[in-house]
Amino acid sequence: MLERPNPIIRRAARDEIAEIADLVAAAIETFRGIVRDKVLDLYIQHSRDAVARWNHDVLVVEAEGRLAGTVTYVDRTHEAGYGLPADWSTFRTLAVHPSARGRGLGAALVQHCIETARRDGASVLGIHAGAFMAIARGMYKRAGFVRCPEYDLFASGVFDFDPSEGDVLVAAYRLDL
Repeated sequence: MLERPNPIIRRAARDEIAEIADLVAAAIETFRGIVRDKVLDLYIQHSRDAVARWNHDVLVVEAEGRLAGTVTYVDRTHEAGYGLPADWSTFRTLAVHPSARGRGLGAALVQHCIETARRDGASVLGIHAGAFMAIARGMYKRAGFVRCPEYDLFASGVFDFDPSEGDVLVAAYRLDL
């Protein structure tokens, strides 16, 4: 079996913000046709905004000399947001460019967030994932996350649109550290 080289995960640089935004948009665009266009467009618009997350750890993973993925880690000293308990660490906007999928980069980003949360002294790492994100949800389960439906959201509550326009469950998960 071939060994995969360890990916380089590092804090993003400010001059990479546009590239991160494009990477996130490309990753989310793969759900077009699964989620209603209006909802997906709102999700892309919201998720592209790395500047809004800049006060947290916006991380990137490099593969073959280019940015291949990103995640934003939020430590327990910041409010987790989106209805998760204030003392939980969390991560959000995990995205791997479609051309770089299948190489374990998403799992490496998740593992990096788990290790960072442990180092930070967090007792819980919480996340949300759209119901349409089957691959991501499976990856989170394999990493040990369990559902905590008491913190579920709906996209209409996050993006402020009429639920009749195609609401989507945003399921909550937790990993006790």
